[in-house]
This record gives sequence, C-alpha cells and structure tokens, in this order.
Amino acid sequence: MAISKKGIDYYPRDVGMMRDRKFNKARQKFGYLVYVIYDALLEMIYGDKGYYIVYNDRTRDEVIWELQDYCRGKYSVDETTICDVIEMLTECGLFSGDCFKQGIITSRRIQEVYYRTTVERKNVVVSRDIWLLGVEEMRGISSKSSILQCIEDRESMGRGTEDEGSDKEQNREDKGEKGTDKGQSKKEENKVNESKVYEMKKEKAAVDSDIKKAYRECFKQILEPGSKDEGLIKEWLCKYDRELICQALRITGERGKSFMAYTEGILKKWKSEGVEDYLDYLFKE
Repeated sequence: MAISKKGIDYYPRDVGMMRDRKFNKARQKFGYLVYVIYDALLEMIYGDKGYYIVYNDRTRDEVIWELQDYCRGKYSVDETTICDVIEMLTECGLFSGDCFKQGIITSRRIQEVYYRTTVERKNVVVSRDIWLLGVEEMRGISSKSSILQCIEDRESMGRGTEDEGSDKEQNREDKGEKGTDKGQSKKEENKVNESKVYEMKKEKAAVDSDIKKAYRECFKQILEPGSKDEGLIKEWLCKYDRELICQALRITGERGKSFMAYTEGILKKWKSEGVEDYLDYLFKE
C-alpha cells in the first residue's frame, strides 16, 4: 500500500530574498549565517512535514545538530549560535512568534507555499492549532485544495450548530417563554445547557467526512452506514480526538494493515502515553 506523502519535493525561492529588510537585524549580528540557517530550515520543513518542524525540548538538539551539518565547513558553528539565530529570525518576523512559543517553526509564507504545492493532492490534513492561513486567503489561491475543503466543512458544522441554538433562543423570546422570576430563568438556562450538551454529543457521535476519507484511504473502500466499523468509530469518537482517529487510520494504511484492531491499538497506546489530541501527537514525534 502506498505511503501518504507529507513533504514536498521543491519550493520557490524569491528573487531578492537576501535583501529582505526582515533579515537586517539578524544579518548585522550573525552575517551570512542567517541565510544559510534560514534556507536549511526551509529545506528541512518542506522535506519532512511540509509546513512546519517541531522545535521543543525533545527535538531541539536534533534540529540544531542537523543544521550544524548544513553549516559544516572550514569554520564550525556552535549550537548556541544556531539557537540564537533561530530565535532572532523569529523575532524579526521570518517565523511565526505564536507558533514558536508552542515549539513549532513555521510561517505564513511557508504554509502558503505548502498550500499551493499540494493543491492537487487528496486528503491533505493540517493541524488547525498551527495553521495560519484564513479561508478567504486560501480560496484566493485555489478553491480545489482538500485543506480548504476540510476547514470549510468544520467551520460549516460549527456555524450550523451555533445558528440552530440562536434560532431556538429567539423562538423562546418571541413566544414569551423566558420567565421574569429567578426560578424560571434558572429553568430556561438549564434547558439551554441541556440542549447544548445534546448537540455536542450528537456531533461527537457523528462520523464526519474527514474520518470517512481517512478510512477510505486506509482500506480502499467506503465506510458503509450502519456497518460494524462505523459503530466502532462512533465509540472511538466518545473516547479519542477526531484528528487522532484520522491519523491512526492513515498509519494503519501506511503499514499495510487491514484490520480495525490495529488502529484501535494505536489509539490506546497514544492514550496511555498521554496523547489526548493531534497537537499532543505532533509534539510527541
């Protein structure tokens, strides 16, 4: 079974990049080294995950050692200098400061390149926690990307639930169902809370399009409504993060497995390791 590709094979380099004013402060302190490290980080990012690299306590040394290989020559570059260059590049806006605080090196430009390059790919999954491009921005680049379709589907589901709740509340107001005394207000508040809980449970129990895509990618067949597999996935949704389920299915497919028990084993293993959501999974790598 073919392995789902994450990285990209090429990336564009802007003419005049070395004259970008964002480099000025870092260049004044570290000279040409800032360009070497910046280019090396781009190559590492695009060649691996495609739009980011994990840079935290567990991976920092590995990233710095790999950068030292890029810088290897007549004069060696120490780890502290490389670390300082990365931090200054982030400070100058060449990488996202918010993502850097989370232990992630990425930027809007990096993600735009990744988005453009993967437009023709199917079932490309990104983490919304570190994805920086907005819907309108992506739509302006291309409306064919599976990244855009996935994010639009999620936002549509969120708006639908919110709008439905607002309509119900408005109906109550129109019909005079809101009480004026404290007891009645409390009762209505409880009803609203119960309704929200019900909607959340119903949404969580649903098997959404992302999981169906991951299932099809793994088993090369559609997820039949009412099937044993659909029932099992609904049970998983009550215990595991939806994006983790998608990732576990993809790993099952990449390793040539063809049974749901293997996927469930992956999910249980992650849970025992304290991996609760997709971002935990990213940091675990």
